[in-house]
Amino acid sequence: MTSEIPPEYDDSTVRHYRADGVLTVTHDDETNEHVIKSRGRDQGDKWTRRVPATRTTVDVSEALWSIPDNWTKVYRLTAEYGHDKGIYRIPESGDAVLVSLCHKNSHITDANHTVEAVGSIAWDARAEVDEEALDDAFSHLNGCADEFPDGVREVLQYIRDNPREAVADAEKDAEMHAVDCVTDLETIPVSEFDAFRVTFRSEGGVVSHPEYSSDSEVMEAVRELLSEFNVVPPSPLVSVTVR
Repeated sequence: MTSEIPPEYDDSTVRHYRADGVLTVTHDDETNEHVIKSRGRDQGDKWTRRVPATRTTVDVSEALWSIPDNWTKVYRLTAEYGHDKGIYRIPESGDAVLVSLCHKNSHITDANHTVEAVGSIAWDARAEVDEEALDDAFSHLNGCADEFPDGVREVLQYIRDNPREAVADAEKDAEMHAVDCVTDLETIPVSEFDAFRVTFRSEGGVVSHPEYSSDSEVMEAVRELLSEFNVVPPSPLVSVTVR
């Protein structure tokens, strides 16, 4: 059983990690350094190192035993399995840093964090068209075509022939607005998630058509049909990373 616990003894403690031994990081005010002390069970796991307390540059794949003091946390990304991640900002350069955080069950030799990427924060959005569900929607339309406005079949066929283009506008909007939906969240998932819930499920829906406006009778009927048969998700799934 391992545990990451907060500073216990004095204000200089930056990190205190207990596993098969103890890893302690303290701040040396005189030199502005982090002093890392590993006190593992094996002789090779007993060592002391000093690193700068602040960093303005960092390399991909670099191991960090502590997060530099000048970095600001932007997001904590939680994983159901595997490592949580953190996205940090370096104020001096403006760079964002994606860090794979030490797993809570790691041995002391693996208690470091790992830099995965340095660059800019990027949001990705995805709204997949379920082709089997779309076939079901077509079958329903064929059975009661007189109940739907002219043009509904045309839009469904457009979705079938152009599934990526049909959801492209919604994905682009989701990538732009996702950041506004997570500002109050303490943590967000590492994997794709629905950041919008009710707020993004607006009049336009997920599917668009080049000839029919979102507020038209045709598109309103299409949205109801797509929702009934779960052809597309209520809102795009998003994820965040650093590129």
